[in-house]
Amino acid sequence: MRSIFLTTILASIILVNSLGAAVNGPGTTAANYLKIGLGAKAVALGENFTAGSEDTSSIYWNTAGLSSIKNARVDFMQLNWLAGISAKTIFGAAPLTEKDTLGVYLMMLDTPQDTVTTFAPDGSNSYHKTDDKFKSAISVLNLAYSRVISTALNVGLGLKIISEDLAGEQAGGAALDAGIIYKDLLPSLTLGASLQNLGLKQLRQDEEYPTQLSLGASYALSVFRNRLNLLADVKIPNDNDLRFGVGAEYWLGNFFAGRAGYNTFSKFSLGLGVALSSLAADYAYVPMGDLGVTHRISLGYTFGLSKKSAPAVVKPEASETLDLSGESAAEIDF
Repeated sequence: MRSIFLTTILASIILVNSLGAAVNGPGTTAANYLKIGLGAKAVALGENFTAGSEDTSSIYWNTAGLSSIKNARVDFMQLNWLAGISAKTIFGAAPLTEKDTLGVYLMMLDTPQDTVTTFAPDGSNSYHKTDDKFKSAISVLNLAYSRVISTALNVGLGLKIISEDLAGEQAGGAALDAGIIYKDLLPSLTLGASLQNLGLKQLRQDEEYPTQLSLGASYALSVFRNRLNLLADVKIPNDNDLRFGVGAEYWLGNFFAGRAGYNTFSKFSLGLGVALSSLAADYAYVPMGDLGVTHRISLGYTFGLSKKSAPAVVKPEASETLDLSGESAAEIDF
């Protein structure tokens, strides 16, 4: 299984490097809204979620993480982005069998209505505002499938169907996501790799999608009898330099989580999470310098939630605990 994991990563690196040879840098790819991180939990962790994916946002970050979902679940996310742009996303996932899980999300992104401006309508080499208005809308539908290959290895695939209406100009395209998660290297350690936005049908001729390979690690341990998750990612995009980041999540009991993250693009992020039986709520705050601040709120509901599915807490008499997917968490006593 280790050889499968390593071979997959090597092949993905070669693929991304070959795609990167066709672009020159930032702004040279199309559909850059595909880079907008989905799911408040993952974003609060600095978008370092390649190995930590275990909820419905796995459809975006690493499709292999869907295999950690043991009960049908739906989530809704509201994003307040920059320049008045907003997005709504609904996620859903359900296990079909003990080894097979299906997931879907629909993202709908809207821009504020603006005035049409023409250039030099009278030949004076100037700009002129008209009475016409325009508005752009984008939707991304992602259909995902994950399978448990063994107790150590999960794999997943996702198909993105993209639709654009940019000021009346319409276009459609499709892209592929793929992911793998490996859990048998060390106790409490999870490794992950995901390939995002591999173009199947381009929106327009000679335009490339922002393809990215992400490599991640997640380590679970116990601090003061509560669960601490540490995460790290390295991202290799086809239109920019290599990026890296780290994140941490600390649960107080089964109910409240504090999160923080960092990556070399958007820098620092913070967030909170609350879990009450079948209901969950998450929030992410991401300052982006002079550009402003972005906010994400996610609400989720899990059907038929069992006690085993709740966030883990280390009991005083135990030296190990189990998380959603059955991984053990190392314990450190203070």
